[in-house]
Amino acid sequence: MEKFSYFNIKPAKQIIPVILFALATFICPSCENHDGLLEESGSGIEIYLLNDYSTVTGEGQIIDESSIRTKPTPLVYYSEIISYDDDTHTIEFTRSAADKIFGLNTPTNGKAFAIMVNRELIYTGYFWPLYSSATCNWPTIDPIPLHSGVKAKINLGYPGDFGAEKITDRRNDSRIIAILSRDGKLR
Repeated sequence: MEKFSYFNIKPAKQIIPVILFALATFICPSCENHDGLLEESGSGIEIYLLNDYSTVTGEGQIIDESSIRTKPTPLVYYSEIISYDDDTHTIEFTRSAADKIFGLNTPTNGKAFAIMVNRELIYTGYFWPLYSSATCNWPTIDPIPLHSGVKAKINLGYPGDFGAEKITDRRNDSRIIAILSRDGKLR
């Protein structure tokens, strides 16, 4: 009987553990970004849809931020944010992120979201379509321009900056600006 030695194993059998390790490491559906690369939520700036929230009684669409529950994974990961213009409050997305937002089929009364930095809530708002006849007195992003483009403006209400006098403007929060500046995404 031949004595076992690692060097007696055929080269193809030696590579199997390496392949299994690589597959286990690089195939993680809950961590894949739009390009199929690994990405974990909770790093950088991310946009989450809200599972549950309440509005402040008598204050229109103002979201009570102590009441929110987000979906478990971001709608938009940080790697899907190409740039942000802090003067015009315009955010540029990758094509895949723009398609996800446009594909929400947003109702005329909006779909609530949260902007988070490293899993910390910065502010909430609504995806609010241009064709809505309803007004909104909370931050809004119109998803309609994302049908053909990749840029969307974050307004302090709809239409335009409707209700802006009641909103604390956190679109240029120092934590958002610091990350974007650090990574060369601030325009």
